[in-house]
Parts: sequence; structure tokens; C-alpha cells
Amino acid sequence: MLPLRLPLRVVRFAPTLGPVVLLLPLCACTGDLNVNKGRIEMGVSPTSIDFGEVVNGIAKTLGVAVTNDGYGDLMFESVALDGLTSSDFAIVEYPSEGIGHGEEANLLVSYTPSGEGQDFGNVELISNDADNPTFLLPLVGTGVQPEIDVDPETISFGIVPANQLSASQSVSIGAVGSGDLVIQSMLLNGDGAAYFSVAAPTEYVEPYTIANGFSLNVDVTFAPMDDLEQNAELYIYSNDPEQPLAIVRLFGNTADDPTTNTPPDVEIVDPNNGEYFMDNVAVPLRGHVVDPDDDVTTLLCGWYANGVGVAAAFPDSEGNMTSDALLPAGDTTVTLRCLDAAGDRGEDSVVLTVWKHDEPVQYVISGGATSFEFISVDDDVAFFLNGAPLYADSDNHPSNLAPIAFDASVGDELRIIVTDDNACDAYASAMQLHWGTGDAQPLTDTVCVSSCETHSCYDPSYAGPWPGAVLDETFIIAIP
Repeated sequence: MLPLRLPLRVVRFAPTLGPVVLLLPLCACTGDLNVNKGRIEMGVSPTSIDFGEVVNGIAKTLGVAVTNDGYGDLMFESVALDGLTSSDFAIVEYPSEGIGHGEEANLLVSYTPSGEGQDFGNVELISNDADNPTFLLPLVGTGVQPEIDVDPETISFGIVPANQLSASQSVSIGAVGSGDLVIQSMLLNGDGAAYFSVAAPTEYVEPYTIANGFSLNVDVTFAPMDDLEQNAELYIYSNDPEQPLAIVRLFGNTADDPTTNTPPDVEIVDPNNGEYFMDNVAVPLRGHVVDPDDDVTTLLCGWYANGVGVAAAFPDSEGNMTSDALLPAGDTTVTLRCLDAAGDRGEDSVVLTVWKHDEPVQYVISGGATSFEFISVDDDVAFFLNGAPLYADSDNHPSNLAPIAFDASVGDELRIIVTDDNACDAYASAMQLHWGTGDAQPLTDTVCVSSCETHSCYDPSYAGPWPGAVLDETFIIAIP
């Protein structure tokens, strides 16, 4: 505002009366200083924060400058993330003591994405700026999961004459997953590294960004100075959080082609397919592995039940592995799996029946050493479990009976009665109780007696009774 100008008053005195006195103009203004005294004005630059792409689990911190462009102290009542802001954002630093006149301070915010996709939020600043007491600072960031894909992972240059020729092959470095892949460095490592070289496109400058879905091709050259076998590794460092170091193995002047690999040959020795076990008893596990390309002691092996690991397996120098494990109840697939250095695996599986230890299990009564043999009787037989009828053959004639399956528990009582209804022969084959494919409990011996002289079991003292019981025995189930 321009000052108000008043007319000058000039008073002249006669020379004899003394010096001339000049009166200065009178000012009727008020300046800006008086108007702005105590006025607070906050400035924020930039007015938003964009973190761009950030790898999951990695913290990135950015900030803005907060200034006090007014007079007096800029003070904050609150600096906080609003209720709609993603929890992946956090305030790191802010001017909690306020900002003096003409001064500047930093507001720092970090972003640590916990998953793939875009996150949003706001920092809410509440201050004593009367014109703008509440200011929202928008936040945005994108969580990404870069993944490197190197192809091939092994290069064999074969036999190359020394000091005469060189051989080159290409390696593709692809950006898969989500977000850009950043190649931080590439270098050769190993005893034979001096015989190999790497050439990238002219635009390649580390760190080099490969856009998602694209790839970078580099050429690897082998130029030997002798005929000796030379091996090296190409190390590729990137922002892949799961595989920050990818390795390409390089082989030169070797007769064997290391790019071909035979997976391990794995065999489960014990248990056998179809066996029965209880879920509260550790099952002995035995396996064997052979690998023509690797030392078997370096293989990574393990036992799995229905796809879930239950025991580690460590092959000895002969490839033998011994472990034991509790198995889940039901029809359980047990697998022995081994992984070699090239990532190829071999496996073998068996299907077992595992019973719950506190529930009845299935038993079989047969007429012999296996659970598949028929029961022969002349004339009839009856079975009882804990006093209740289980099975009866009562046709008064000789019979061949299929094995009898039933559910019971250890400690239950099994009674067998064999009756002879017709004169001449009394016969019953020996019987056994079976559980699974391995456990058996002997029950009765063979009953063979006849009153007929022409029969092989003739006993002149045998005279019946007809009808009557020739065997009546009770057993306590003791297996498994």
C-alpha cells in the first residue's frame, strides 16, 4: 500500500531571525509489518508422495519439505495417517517441535508392501495455520514381487581347440512375476573364469531394469588357452527377493555333457504296498537311491505321507536310508522323494492302511497261513465275538468257506464251535486270525477224525456224537 502524501509546509524566516526550518511530510499509513505480524502460513512440497514400485517386504522411505512461510512459530496439533490409509505406510519423522519463521523441516514416510498391488493413504497434518488448519498429503505405492527367469542354467561349450577358436552361447534373463526386474550386477566366478567372457547389449548399464514380461539376452563366450577342462559360473544379482543370486554354470573342454541329467532312482524297500499299521505306532521306513550323476550322500531326500513331510532321509554311501514316522489314519500314500543338484527328483510310493488306535480295526479268519485261504469244515462251524453271533455255517454238509472279515479290538473275545452232524467224518481246517498283511494269531489246529475205516483220519475210538460239538474254544484277540 502506498503511503498517503500530504502537502509540504515551508516556513521562511528573515535572514536575521536564524536558519530556515524544513518540515518533513506527515505519514498517515500502516505498513505490511503490522498487518502480517503473527500470521502463520504452512507450505508443503511436493504436495503428494508416489513411492512407485516397491519389492514386497522392502522398506522405501520418501519425504516432503514442510516450510513456515509466515510469522510466528508453526505448531502441529497432530501428524498422523488417516483411517483409510494402508497399514503398509508408516510415518518415520516429522517436526514435532514445530517450525520457526522462515525455517524448513522434513516429513518422512516409509512404505513396506506386504503383498502385490497398489496401496493408498493420506498423512493428515493439523496445525495452527489459520487459513489451512488441516492438510492432507496423499500417499500411493505399488507392491511388486519381481522374479528372475534364467535360461539356460547350464551351458556346455564342448571341446574347443586352444588359442584357435571360441564358442559363444546366449543366456536369456527374463522378468517374470510382477514389477520390473533390476539387474544389479553380473560377474564371472570360478577357477576357469578367465577363459569365459560375457557381452551384454550396448545399452546395458548397471543397475539395469528389465520391464515385466521382457528379457535381456547376454552372450557368453569360451576361448580356452589350453586343452584342459575349464569350469566357471556366471553370477547374476537382482532384486528378486526369493532368488537374489541366480547362477549359470559354465563348462568347457569336457567330454561329458553336464546339461543332461539323470534323476535319482528311488525305491521304497519297506513297508510294502497294502500293509496295515496303527496311527500311534511309529512305522519303520527303509529306502534305497541310486544316482549316476551325483554322490548319493549329497541328495536331498525325505519321506512324505499324503504329500506332507513326516521324516528326513539321509542316504549313506550305498544309498540306503532308514527312518521311522507316525502316519495319519486312513488310506495313506507314503512317498520317498530325492532331489539332486540339478533340481531333478525321483520318487517311489506305496499305499498303506493306517487304523486309529482307539477304534475297532478289521480282522480276517482264514483256513491257513495267509488271509486268503478258505476254511474247510465237515459239517458246520459258528463264530462268536464277545458272546454275540458273528458268522455261522449250518447246512449239515461239508463246506469250503471264504475267509471271514470283521471289526474288533485288541482284548475282544473270539469263540469258535465246530459241530459234526453226520456219521463218519469230523473235520475242520486249522484256522488263524490275521490283521493286515503281516500279523497273524494262530487259533485252532486241524480237526480230522473219522469212524470210517477207508478214510485217512480213521480213528476206531471215534463214535460221534452225531450231532455234537467236536471243537469249542475261546481266544482273546492279541494282535496287532
